[in-house]
Amino acid sequence: PPPQWRLFQPDSEVLVTPPRPPKNEVFVFGEPQRFGPKPMPLDADEWLCNPEAPELTNELEKLQEMLQSASLELLDGFCSDPGEVPSRLRHFSNVLKNLSGLL
Repeated sequence: PPPQWRLFQPDSEVLVTPPRPPKNEVFVFGEPQRFGPKPMPLDADEWLCNPEAPELTNELEKLQEMLQSASLELLDGFCSDPGEVPSRLRHFSNVLKNLSGLL
């Protein structure tokens, strides 16, 4: 390894502070991104699974199956029925929100 790597060894006296998160908009692949508060938690009627279940493995498996199904339905909508894409996209987004909320 190069000699400067010794600066980052555990016994080194050099302290490297973590980077500060951006305060303004940043662009990722040309799209503006904001680093702000986390998304709001889901309401009780938005859950597609039981977040209070003692064993979340089964709930995650259900959501994973729903995600696969919603993905296929969305792709099918793009190919065969473009008019249905917005509703299928909402369902896909809801499944993703559920996964995010559960994790």
